Amino acid sequence: MQSQKSRYQIGHWIFDPTSLELKTGKKTVMLQNQIVKVLQVLIGADGQVVSKEQLLQNVWNGTIVTSNSLDKTISQLRKALGDSPTNPEFIETIPRRGYRFIASVKRIEAEQKLETLVEPTSWLKWAIPFIIIVLLSSILISKKNADKDVLSPNGNYVATLKKEGIGYALLLKNLQTGTSEKLDSFPKPESIVADWSYDNNHLIYNTTREEDEFHALNIYNLPAQKRTFIKFPKHEDGTIPSIDAKLPMLLLEHQKKKLEDNSIHYIKYTQNDTIKVLFNDGIISDFEW
Repeated sequence: MQSQKSRYQIGHWIFDPTSLELKTGKKTVMLQNQIVKVLQVLIGADGQVVSKEQLLQNVWNGTIVTSNSLDKTISQLRKALGDSPTNPEFIETIPRRGYRFIASVKRIEAEQKLETLVEPTSWLKWAIPFIIIVLLSSILISKKNADKDVLSPNGNYVATLKKEGIGYALLLKNLQTGTSEKLDSFPKPESIVADWSYDNNHLIYNTTREEDEFHALNIYNLPAQKRTFIKFPKHEDGTIPSIDAKLPMLLLEHQKKKLEDNSIHYIKYTQNDTIKVLFNDGIISDFEW
């Protein structure tokens, strides 16, 4: 029995779509789901131009989004790769046509074989699937609770959700000066998810606990150095418990769209800003500002 997993050598980077990672040497950059999908589409075009319409259709799968979402995603991908829009090594902009991936791409095949060393007895035949399930569950849980790094759209900052004791901390590193600071501490959330606003001034991160009856999001305003709390029930008939009136909690208007087993909440944060909260099996999986 054998399983196969593909990775890609793109320039000096190793791209692993499964783990959502770019690696070079000892450096690892975690990518958001949409960025991974965009990179996969560009790589799969084999050096051909990919139009904005093709990217919106293949990546967002018919969901109505503006071209600003695509522009932001391309910008974040370039920052992750260390690429320049004016002197590109990876992603070339073709005016009025779209984008083209110009770096060399080499597919890396990694094969793993599971060989039978002894003739399995009846109990062993039963135990092997159980052991595999336990191991896979442990891997998924470990990945779910792993630290998360998110690069700002301008490439000047990295926000990190890092495990701290039995909880988590939000850290901010200035890549220009090399300085770091802790912005917030909170109990362990049910999923480690964070994203930047397009203007690099706000960070949104999930603080929903598994036992909570409501979803809890924090938004950190970097210029003002203040936090805002957004809460809404996990279930349509749910309620939000009363909290300290001193905390700036927002009960914001939002719309919910059901997509098979997943759902999307559109939250109007300000007059001009809408935050898209993506869910997978009832758990927050990503943000799009």
